[in-house]
Amino acid sequence: MKKDELPELTEQECMFAVWLLKGKSGIDAMLLAWPERKDWQKNSLYAKSSTLRNSEKIQVWMQELSRTNIEREAFKIEEYLAQLTGLAMRAEQAGNYGAAAMALKTAGQASGLHKETVEHIDKRTPQELKEQLQLLRKQAEEEGIDKLH
Repeated sequence: MKKDELPELTEQECMFAVWLLKGKSGIDAMLLAWPERKDWQKNSLYAKSSTLRNSEKIQVWMQELSRTNIEREAFKIEEYLAQLTGLAMRAEQAGNYGAAAMALKTAGQASGLHKETVEHIDKRTPQELKEQLQLLRKQAEEEGIDKLH
């Protein structure tokens, strides 16, 4: 949708829509957009913010702002991935395979295709580990070792 096709909003209504998109509650968005309403009763704030949030013009603007933010973020990621891929190709052509692999790994992580997992091999409980440490300290003492680090 073109900007001139969007319904007209006041500056406060626009701020309200932006705060909602940033995850604020209706009341919080209302108070950020209209700080002079801080003395309103909570029920009044809730009713007004609910009415405004559900109004067609706010809904249209929120959809448009959300769509343009998604497009902007997608472009940033695409550009970033293109730069990393280009870097990997140049590094490989120069024979720097370590740098090429690192650039490709980073590109994979950025795109969500490469994920690392860490598995804890030692499955002992904290109590079992304390007991093991006490046993090692006792053995070290018996063997004449002053401290076990």
